[in-house]
Amino acid sequence: MAKPNPFLALSTAAMALPAFAAPQPVETIVAIKATTYQEEDVPQRDVLAGSDERYKIDIAQFRLLTPVGEKWSLGVDVAYETMSGASPWGTIMGADGEASLIMSGATIRDKRTEVSLTATHHGESRSISVGLTSSDEDDYEARAVSISGEWEMNNKLSTLSLGMSYSNDDIEPTDALRFGRVQREEKISRSLSAGWAQVLNKNSVVHVGLDVTDHDGYLSDPYKLRDVRPDEKLEW
Repeated sequence: MAKPNPFLALSTAAMALPAFAAPQPVETIVAIKATTYQEEDVPQRDVLAGSDERYKIDIAQFRLLTPVGEKWSLGVDVAYETMSGASPWGTIMGADGEASLIMSGATIRDKRTEVSLTATHHGESRSISVGLTSSDEDDYEARAVSISGEWEMNNKLSTLSLGMSYSNDDIEPTDALRFGRVQREEKISRSLSAGWAQVLNKNSVVHVGLDVTDHDGYLSDPYKLRDVRPDEKLEW
């Protein structure tokens, strides 16, 4: 199971998100991006067992944004990610009193494909978007729906943005019976967001925002030796 990848999330956002309420595109836009992310190996002296290699992640991204009719646009985002390396299983106190890592072997191989579709209706001073996202990997499936809106005010000097999303994730760890892991669990996440952008002058813009997410269900990491977490979490 790949953890949510902040590098992928940030680079996807950079390709997709406008700074203000976006007008309907006048032409089709296509963007392609490739990224490699490499974590530094763990010092061998800190590893009690397993490999000292860490993750290497390769990401390929594709984005299509095209106008549809007079007031609509359609966005398509596709990301393909491959990951390899070793993951920490847990820690144990060594003879010197220092914690040592127990790592997996360098055998973790995973791939993820994420597809997002976004339909946007563009008004004179606002835009409303509805999105669907599907993410699949060997042991993890996620489905999400979102709705968001942006409104321009004060002669387009101010922009209010609001959004909400709902996702349902299914977790099926590999080698569950062999290592005594859970065989299948579910996690549900609900998010609300609000933001305000204000143009101060030709050189300055202020952005403020708040995101609140409620997670409910299986929140532990099934690949750790001992990882027991509450089944509900609120974050902002």
